Amino acid sequence: MKYRFLCVYFLMFFSFINAQNKPQDKLTITGKIIEKSTDKALEFASIYFENENGKIKTGTTSDKRGKFKLDIPEGIYKITVSFLSYKSYVVNSKFFSKDTDLGIITLSYKSDQLKEVSLNYTKGLVEFKLDKKIYNVSKDIANAGGTALSVLENAPYVNVDGSNNVSIRNNSNIQILINGKPSGIVDGDMSNLNAIPANSISKVEIITSKSAKYDAEGSGGIINIVLKKGKGLGLNTSIETHMGMPDDDGLSANINYKSKSVNFFSTTGYNHSSNPERERVKQEFLNTNLLTTGFFDQISKATKQANSFLTNFGADFYINDKTTLTASVLFKTRDKIIIQEVF
Repeated sequence: MKYRFLCVYFLMFFSFINAQNKPQDKLTITGKIIEKSTDKALEFASIYFENENGKIKTGTTSDKRGKFKLDIPEGIYKITVSFLSYKSYVVNSKFFSKDTDLGIITLSYKSDQLKEVSLNYTKGLVEFKLDKKIYNVSKDIANAGGTALSVLENAPYVNVDGSNNVSIRNNSNIQILINGKPSGIVDGDMSNLNAIPANSISKVEIITSKSAKYDAEGSGGIINIVLKKGKGLGLNTSIETHMGMPDDDGLSANINYKSKSVNFFSTTGYNHSSNPERERVKQEFLNTNLLTTGFFDQISKATKQANSFLTNFGADFYINDKTTLTASVLFKTRDKIIIQEVF
């Protein structure tokens, strides 16, 4: 009997000590968050609890079924439930003294109306379309003072060798168009492209996969050189000039007048370049005994000058919204002068 009394005493004593050291009980709060219009569960919605003195801040997120669960001490809390692009659900003051199920919380989509949207778009140096690549010539400062041939040297997928042979991905069976049409300016000699000033070119289209609208010529691809034309209604004029050393000077002008039914356009450009070259040749002549029998020493200077002129004028006639008739004439000339001195 005595031993039983002692066992009960010790059990009561340890229960008392444990009760003194037990931390404050926490309450379990549960609930479910759904979308109002569809009744679908919202996953990853945020649930945030803050007590009235701001010392306790805790929260969680909903699972794929929209349910959430968290533990908080007893007290008065502000509840905030939020989800991106949805109106927040807020309860400013709620007292919790026991485990609570908040039930179903519905969030509605927030459709704020914007007063004004401004989009600023700038074309990049190269645009990648489904059927072609577009090289915007004026975006590349390396083209200043150059010609159509030097433009092609900078264009993607295009190769120009030392003999002015142009190829696309090493395939020289290509077709070159001017404003989408075959032109006699090339006439089998790619060096004639030097007659077109770079500042008169708007863009270069590189077409590697030909569609049925193009001729069978140029199985390796098509290069379409698009010359500048004003796009706004009324009179549009632009004049560009450049100077360089050694001599690399040029002037170009683009003029067009556009109405709702017709567009008259003209592009004119002139380029002058002068490249000095200096060469020295030294030779020593030996006999069969490897003895010097003579010397040769020659210095030569040469200046290569080139002048090119191009003018293109024509008109676009707008038959209807889908049909345009274009008539144009292109004239070019180019001459080379080599002045050589030998000393």
